[in-house]
Amino acid sequence: MKKLLFILLLIPLLIIGCKGTNTEPTTTSTYEFRGGTTTPTPRSLRITAVTDKALYFLGDIIKIKINVADNIDEPVTINGFPPKTDILRYADLVWTFGQGGENVTLGVGESKTYDITWDPNDPQGQFIRPAPYQIYIWFPPITIGLEPGYYGEGYSEFEPIVITFPQGAMNKTIIVNQSQTVGDITFNLNRVEFSDTEMKVFTMKTPLPPAKDPHEPPFWRGRADFTVNYKVDDGVTFETTGAGINVVENGVEYIWENLSPAPSDAKTLTFIIAKMSIPGEGDYGPFRFEIPLNVD
Repeated sequence: MKKLLFILLLIPLLIIGCKGTNTEPTTTSTYEFRGGTTTPTPRSLRITAVTDKALYFLGDIIKIKINVADNIDEPVTINGFPPKTDILRYADLVWTFGQGGENVTLGVGESKTYDITWDPNDPQGQFIRPAPYQIYIWFPPITIGLEPGYYGEGYSEFEPIVITFPQGAMNKTIIVNQSQTVGDITFNLNRVEFSDTEMKVFTMKTPLPPAKDPHEPPFWRGRADFTVNYKVDDGVTFETTGAGINVVENGVEYIWENLSPAPSDAKTLTFIIAKMSIPGEGDYGPFRFEIPLNVD
């Protein structure tokens, strides 16, 4: 009886480079799929990916060469090659390359290469902005030898693709300390942290609401649903929702992470907590902050 193996391979690729360096190709680390049978002998497929540039700027076309190798002691048949490939920004799907219809058998030590060309300027996916992007490769059923009962699982060991600004991204922390009050709730925007891959916004809400149940976990006192809008200068307005929660003695710290980074020459960040919905209490907002960025 033939053995069938279903694999999910998650392959984010590291291509972060220095500002202005946009020509040197990058070879990723090698990914090995490992599984097992009722015997302790390990099995693996080896995936290697090479990008055509070390760093991508907005508008660049991204080319990736992916090699799939049989790294076990038996032939492997991939039933649908090349595999379906998705590109995601965090949890948002921005692009899909469909699975091919070719059945490919790799002998022991053999490999097969396929190419992916992603044009971020094409409107298939979401708006492409500077951010890290992951590549997910979903393998179809794979037939390995004649022994039944072989299963396995995939995992990731790679960093994401990063698309950045031609002029470079802002890398600094700005202490803000602006406050806005609506009703009996005050938000203080403490600081903003900028890096090549993201922006983080740190806020504090006061006062700390009393516990409704002495047995409830502390973070319940900070539960809320958010609608947040932000933009840099006169650029695109982005929307985000949930925030990280940290309950402290005098209030609740809300932290928004994985926001779009800012170009190095940006002048103003507009950050608006448009609505905060507290279960059992109601809606509050908006809390609007204008943060100058051209400060030391």
